[in-house]
Amino acid sequence: AKRRWQHSFKPEELMPAGILGTLSTFGLSVVLLPLDRTNTIFALTRIPFERAVKFHRWAGSVAVLLVVAHGILEASVQGFSEMWKFEAKAWGFGNIFGTASGVCCVALALASTDWARRANYRFFLPVHKSLAAAVFLAGALHCFAFLALAATCLLLHCLGKFARWLRRHGPANIVRSQRIGCAEADSEALFLEVECPDHRCPPAGVWYQLRIAGSNEWHPFSVATAEPGTLGFLIKNMGNGTWTQKVTEQPPAVLYLEGPYGGPAFSSTRCRQMLLVAGGVGITSIARLWKDPPAGVSRVTILWVVRCPEATEWLVPLLPEYASRSGIEGQS
Repeated sequence: AKRRWQHSFKPEELMPAGILGTLSTFGLSVVLLPLDRTNTIFALTRIPFERAVKFHRWAGSVAVLLVVAHGILEASVQGFSEMWKFEAKAWGFGNIFGTASGVCCVALALASTDWARRANYRFFLPVHKSLAAAVFLAGALHCFAFLALAATCLLLHCLGKFARWLRRHGPANIVRSQRIGCAEADSEALFLEVECPDHRCPPAGVWYQLRIAGSNEWHPFSVATAEPGTLGFLIKNMGNGTWTQKVTEQPPAVLYLEGPYGGPAFSSTRCRQMLLVAGGVGITSIARLWKDPPAGVSRVTILWVVRCPEATEWLVPLLPEYASRSGIEGQS
């Protein structure tokens, strides 16, 4: 049965387009949910961030298809000229804002391809946010029902931003920086030891968001080493054009920190032996468990897989005693 409000706002021939518009409203509202690994949503639901990212991409693709189909049906019935018309209705301010939102949706989808996202991330992020804001604003003016749903998502964004702001501090001075590994062997990394106002040592598994001066990008890194008053981070060079390449080649003098987040995902009272498996730079948080095992754990074994032997130089700042006994030396 057709809804009464749809009958009152749309003629019979526009009912299929109206149904697609309703589905588009819900689809876009879901996509606008905060995609931030620090948001309370992930802490409450315990949904892995990587899974949420995959869902966001699929939901975004479906929402864009619904928006495009909705616009095509509207244009086929009313005519192309009607899609640029401004008029105050009970459901919104006309088709012009819907057309603008649809164009921004398509642009957002094109700008979110793998090439645009991976190769040009520093441009992708501001463009993605700007287009998403345009979709929200134009969509809200086109359909008031979308405004009510999207406003809830916007409130969650604002609360998440405020919570993150409360956890930020800096600038923190770099106490020591050490470049290790080999760029030609895809193992170049930079170890940074940073001053921390909190003199308590965070447990293994804790991570911080890092930002350098002159950049608006925040990137998550696990705490590799922890001493009273200092934290150590291992930043691997991920290739040309990346934020990590810039930091590795031009070590900063200060860092801005946001955190701490996360923590150990196990109960130390339930195990006496631990087998830790890591691949590549994933050794950063696991090395701390090997160096300082939790209470009650008597034996820790690490299985570490790397692409090249040069990556073993990462152990110099992470496990200096073991690296010294094994004859592993790093660059200064």
